[in-house]
Amino acid sequence: MTKKILVKVWEPAITALRQKTDAACMKRDAYLDKVLRREAENLRTEVSGRNSDEARDHIAHELGILAPTLKPLNLVLGEETVELIGEVCELRNIPRDAFVNRVILFLVVRPSFFTSLYSEIDWESARETFMEKYVHDEKFLLFTPSMLSAISQIMTLDPFWYIRECIGVAREQDPNIPQLHEQFIPREALGKLARTAIGFNCHLDDILVEGHPAARAFTEEALRQLDELTNDATDPSTDPLDVRFERAARPRGVETQHR
Repeated sequence: MTKKILVKVWEPAITALRQKTDAACMKRDAYLDKVLRREAENLRTEVSGRNSDEARDHIAHELGILAPTLKPLNLVLGEETVELIGEVCELRNIPRDAFVNRVILFLVVRPSFFTSLYSEIDWESARETFMEKYVHDEKFLLFTPSMLSAISQIMTLDPFWYIRECIGVAREQDPNIPQLHEQFIPREALGKLARTAIGFNCHLDDILVEGHPAARAFTEEALRQLDELTNDATDPSTDPLDVRFERAARPRGVETQHR
């Protein structure tokens, strides 16, 4: 059984997706049903915490800023998919439209978007590390005489498997690297295409929510530490370099008399 849901989607992304699915002779909603169902499961595991209500409202507000370029769209999805999306978004306190827009955005952006998002990852090294194990894997289904069978099987695969594999390799060295749906998309990530990209996030720390007590406390602590550093810089007694500079400037043969 299928069910219609009304979603406000970012028009540049949904237009690009339509072009890609048309070029691939695919039905957009049928493909999105498979992808969103899989990504809802990934969302459950990749986002470990629950957004505060303030964080959830902030994400929704930021997405709303894009209203002139948000397009109301009816998606025809499987009932199980719709229920799963609702369940996981409720569990993690995520605006449903933010999750749907994030997935659609990830489907159409260039690879450079992810390399910028994860600038700490050595992508070429990560690729070399995991590619060997996939030489005989299902990801290489195109190497088959039956192209139609390969295409139908590819449609069931994770569309972001390459990105996730690279992230997985990097997380073996640094577990603090966020997983795909936990990664923060900064405001300026889409450049001139969008005033803000905060609305494409599924997880937002309270320190990033304007006006939240945690954000104010973080700012106050940062200013306090900056003030301490500034004071240290202007207090000669705390700077050991002053002594060295003093000695370097003293003429040879002249010693300071101590009483």
